[in-house]
Amino acid sequence: MTLICLGSSVLIALEKGTITPEHLRKKFLDAHFVTTAITIFEQAYGAYILIKRGYKKKGEKSLKD
Repeated sequence: MTLICLGSSVLIALEKGTITPEHLRKKFLDAHFVTTAITIFEQAYGAYILIKRGYKKKGEKSLKD
């Protein structure tokens, strides 16, 4: 099994719908996808910034995705 670490740019593309999970699965058939604590922090901090700037729904949605 191959491990593929997804960074912030890929997670953002997934959130925006630029790429789909199905696309990743087809491209990397036997892969197991992981991420890092740093990437999770970046995503959470980005959501926090959105909420602080008045984009509460968008920030909360980002946390759920």
